[in-house]
Amino acid sequence: MDLATLMGLILSLGMVFMGITVDFTPLGFNIGNFIHFIDASSILIVIGGTFGSVLASFPMVKILRVGKVVARAFRKTPDEEMINTLTFIVDIAKIARQNILGIENVLETVENDYLRNGLRLVLDRVERDLIVEILHSELHYLEKRRDEDIKILRTFASLGPAFGMIGTLIGLILLLQNLDDPSSIGPAMGLAIITTLYGMLIANVFFTPWANKLDAQKGQDKVLHEMIRDGVLYIEQGQRQEYIEQDLVNYLPLEMKQMYDEMKFASAREEG
Repeated sequence: MDLATLMGLILSLGMVFMGITVDFTPLGFNIGNFIHFIDASSILIVIGGTFGSVLASFPMVKILRVGKVVARAFRKTPDEEMINTLTFIVDIAKIARQNILGIENVLETVENDYLRNGLRLVLDRVERDLIVEILHSELHYLEKRRDEDIKILRTFASLGPAFGMIGTLIGLILLLQNLDDPSSIGPAMGLAIITTLYGMLIANVFFTPWANKLDAQKGQDKVLHEMIRDGVLYIEQGQRQEYIEQDLVNYLPLEMKQMYDEMKFASAREEG
């Protein structure tokens, strides 16, 4: 799990909660303040309205995977995956040099779908040009799907404040229509203000950061997949694992190269 995403979410919500419940003059803690920021009508307008509008904007099959899309924002970064993937590719290359059919024995243990599909093509003795074409097409599809996922999250982020403003207008209308009834002014004003708060929270605490995280991961994923593509093609050629490792390690960021070297050194020392 990516701790930065989780820590950022907790910190954002924590600061909002403290801003609501902490009294600074005099310094104290009043949990009762929180009840004033819960309003069922505002929740219906902002949460229900936003989800309904997103539902009307995208096909159902894409909406159903929103949970998985959000979960990806919390997964470990692709940079961390690259070291494990590079190590696995080198190990597979050792097996393939001895017997290409030996790949089948470890194929089901490959977690990365892109790598598993590429190795399956090698195992099936598909022509090299066709492997390149298939991997390129699959990578294009993956990037397109990532763009669609980010677009869904950004739609949530843009519609949240919009429905917050709709709730504000509803509250103001109710307020103006009942100026002769002082008891209705407070609830109407509360609805007007809290809906704006909910809309801003949806956008700036949840969906915008998640969309930004997936956008950053998209570039890292592309580098990971390019490394996998080259590794698969090297295995198809029957290249030595030392050469494959020497070339693919260049895909790693500098700090990851150092981590990979330290891991190799520790492994070699244990074997020795």
